[in-house]
Amino acid sequence: MRRISPISTSSRLIRDIGGVSIVEFALVAPVVLLLLFAEYALCDAMSAKRKLTIATHTIGDLVARQTSVTSTSLATYLSAASQIAAPYSVSNMTIRIAELSTDNTGKTWVSWSSALNTTGLTTGVQFTLPAGLAQNNTSLIYSSSTYQFTPLLGASLFGTMTFTSQFYTYPRITNAVTYSN
Repeated sequence: MRRISPISTSSRLIRDIGGVSIVEFALVAPVVLLLLFAEYALCDAMSAKRKLTIATHTIGDLVARQTSVTSTSLATYLSAASQIAAPYSVSNMTIRIAELSTDNTGKTWVSWSSALNTTGLTTGVQFTLPAGLAQNNTSLIYSSSTYQFTPLLGASLFGTMTFTSQFYTYPRITNAVTYSN
């Protein structure tokens, strides 16, 4: 049985006087390279979206585990997003954290809010929760984030993509997480 070595294969391609192999390679190579770059960009985008979702959930969960928060503790939680989102920069990321309180009539309003790279929700403003989430006389911790992702490879082909994530959770220890400056 004869083994085929890479050297003999490449020399056979060079000796092919019909040039069929080179023509086939020239036709297939650009498509294969385009698929390779597209696959890399897709995997990188999926990784960025995953990091955004993890950051959103983690910050909401960290706040929900507290009995009270301050502007300093919220700033610390929000700055943790840079560690979670690594290696992606948080300069293109916005994160909001807020407590939403529902009264006995079913209306929900913003109790307090803080944000990173954007403005927080306005305190005292009514907030519309997704259907079935509002329960009378309860509070929710709400975190939301957006990320403007530009792929390293294929930016002109794919452009900038906007990813969003939202997370709602109930306070874990108390009925509401109090806020103080």
